[in-house]
Amino acid sequence: MNLVKIKSIATERDVSLASLAETIGMTYQNLNRCIRLGEIKMSDLEKIADVLKVPISDFLVESKVNDDMSIYNIGYKNQIIKGDNSKIANADQLKEIEFLKRENDQLKQQLADKQKLIEIYERELSNISKKN
Repeated sequence: MNLVKIKSIATERDVSLASLAETIGMTYQNLNRCIRLGEIKMSDLEKIADVLKVPISDFLVESKVNDDMSIYNIGYKNQIIKGDNSKIANADQLKEIEFLKRENDQLKQQLADKQKLIEIYERELSNISKKN
């Protein structure tokens, strides 16, 4: 995550960090600590993105090799970092993301299989209707 962007976007929008923190139900000190450490709850990040009127993806940094694979390295305190050392997520979060991606792919395949089955049933039903 690139939480330093919170400061720059807030400045662009003329929003102080103190008022941003208050709006999302966080103390200024806690928000500042999150930005400094590069760690924040996703729910808080979603609130920040909403207040600043930016997509949450503006704060998520990822290095792409190609469309299928991203580069991650395990770094200090088990943080997942990309080549330029900006933090992405911790190792457990990355595992969860990869699990959800695999699950999503499986669900897409199941949906495609069910759609094919529906097409087969519709053809059979059409053939039966033509015979009658």
